[in-house]
Amino acid sequence: MGKNDFCCAPNCSNRRNRQRNIQFYRIPKDKAVRQKWLQRISRKGFEPTESIRLCSQHFLGGKRSMDPANASYLPSLFDHSHDKSSNTLKEHDYVSVQADANAQKIAEDNPELIEIMRELQEKVTSLEKDNLKLRERMITLDDIQRSEKLCSFYTGFPNYGTFKALFHYLKDAGATKRNWRGGETANKSHFSDRFQRKPGPDSAQTLEEEFLIVMNRLKVGLFQKDSALRFDLSEATISRVFTSWINLMYIELKDLCEMPDCESSEKAKQFGRFPMVRVILDCTEICTEKPSPLQANKAIYSHYKSHNTFKYLVGISLHPAVVYVSRAWGGRASDKHITSHSQDLIDALKPGEQVTVDRGLPLKAFFFPEVLNLLFQTLKDRAIHS
Repeated sequence: MGKNDFCCAPNCSNRRNRQRNIQFYRIPKDKAVRQKWLQRISRKGFEPTESIRLCSQHFLGGKRSMDPANASYLPSLFDHSHDKSSNTLKEHDYVSVQADANAQKIAEDNPELIEIMRELQEKVTSLEKDNLKLRERMITLDDIQRSEKLCSFYTGFPNYGTFKALFHYLKDAGATKRNWRGGETANKSHFSDRFQRKPGPDSAQTLEEEFLIVMNRLKVGLFQKDSALRFDLSEATISRVFTSWINLMYIELKDLCEMPDCESSEKAKQFGRFPMVRVILDCTEICTEKPSPLQANKAIYSHYKSHNTFKYLVGISLHPAVVYVSRAWGGRASDKHITSHSQDLIDALKPGEQVTVDRGLPLKAFFFPEVLNLLFQTLKDRAIHS
């Protein structure tokens, strides 16, 4: 061995007189083995002479093995190795014979590899624990089937049977719903036509799972990011599912929200003294996330709630049941403004009928005395007791 031995591998500059901890090997004389070495060295037109050497850094574990069953029997670590998609099966069929034994030998010859394997195993274990915790946080249909308390807490339905009944009512429309794709979806003339022109693409979730996502967000008031984490979905998917179902339910359920006549309306016994009361009115607000645009944030900020909200005028019958909901307004809108723009409600009331309102709701400005009477009810000063 000469002190000026150098490595013949492409892009390798190792020399014996520079690196003392590296070994240098002659190209084997055996024709079959020699051919495999040359294939792996991969130098075009290369014809090695007796003095040509290959350094040990091109062998797994940093050392050549004389055992044909060992992975270090042939050189395999080259700069060009990653450019090749694979070597021929013929070159590697001997490796699979003793794969476990070879892996153990490699590990024994390379303490650093043992440490890397240990760290990787610890990481896998940690990820498995995190995955288990995530799954425990997720809400599933099984959860609300097993427990009425969980069903009530997560969806607002008293039990799974009630949840299932509403879903069954909406299922056919849900199967043909047109998935929401932003503002352009609302501009389509057929968007509200029972969603039947163009069904949305197949989803990874079943329709019932989508319905659970929507009911859970409505009941618990989760942020979009929170829902995404709970159901292990992207925020974009949560947004698409939620908006699609909200529009669908508006179309399918809006006819249920209708004010009955005074004569046909059944009243709770507490309202027996007020036979002409048609509806109880009040404004309510629902908190929402803060929008990025300054003007949008200004429009929906409620000083009363000190939060960004959407505001509605809500009517409740004496059953009681919700029988009227106005269009949504930003939290900045006053009760007077919302009421004045609820013409459909004003038109539905008949002369002589009464409306129960809180003193803060200024209805006198919108109704003539001969049209209806206003029955003011201040909850703090006067309550209707059962």
